[in-house]
Amino acid sequence: MVSPHAKQLLMASLVFCFAIQTFLVYSDEPGPVGLEGDALVGAELWHAHNCQACHQLYGFGGFLGPDLTNARSRLGEKGLAKRLEPLLRDGSGQMPAFGLGPTEAGQIAAFLGKMDQTGRGQLRAPRGEGVDWVLAVSSHVAKAGTSQAQMGWKALKERPCQACHRPFEAGVNGAPALASIPTSLSPEEIETVLVEGRPPLMPAPSPAFSAEERVAVVALWGWMEKERSAIEHLMGPRATFSFADVPWYEYDQGSHE
Repeated sequence: MVSPHAKQLLMASLVFCFAIQTFLVYSDEPGPVGLEGDALVGAELWHAHNCQACHQLYGFGGFLGPDLTNARSRLGEKGLAKRLEPLLRDGSGQMPAFGLGPTEAGQIAAFLGKMDQTGRGQLRAPRGEGVDWVLAVSSHVAKAGTSQAQMGWKALKERPCQACHRPFEAGVNGAPALASIPTSLSPEEIETVLVEGRPPLMPAPSPAFSAEERVAVVALWGWMEKERSAIEHLMGPRATFSFADVPWYEYDQGSHE
């Protein structure tokens, strides 16, 4: 049995931790990034269509879709708008069709681009000065990849797979390491995942993989495992984690005036 004194001590500790966390959040200076123009309109579209019900910004939101805080860094400015346009128009998997056009897709991309400038959205130990894993794989597959590995990498980059997956370790939301998939799933299971996804966490790939692309993607995963040491060398050493790298989940939305 827990004594009354121990219960009081525990409660006092919890209250103290809550007070410290509250102080850190509300005393933190907002970032210098403000929203205006297309980015501000994109923020309004984001809220009007309840995007946060399925997606997260700085980890806050729903979990049917990926965290989009740093989508601009992953896909690039043009790549993000290009990726958003068919999704916002036609939907995909559990994502409804909103019937939005390229103008609205560009505005939401502008909003997400501003969000990307505010910091890292997912809590993970950052790497040091090494190259990001997407750039590392791109560089090595172009230099040493088989033709199927190159085709598979091109197919993966055209879809937001890197939002949840990592090459050799589980993603922040538990998504399996890409190189481990051929040994952890049967060929039939892999085929099903590449065609239908794995709801509710993984929607069906959009655009859909062709049969040739599916074969190439599986070949890429096997090639990545064989080339693991070379790719990890390009990625560079992992840095020591520091709470100074953790954002306090604030951003300046600018003014409507």
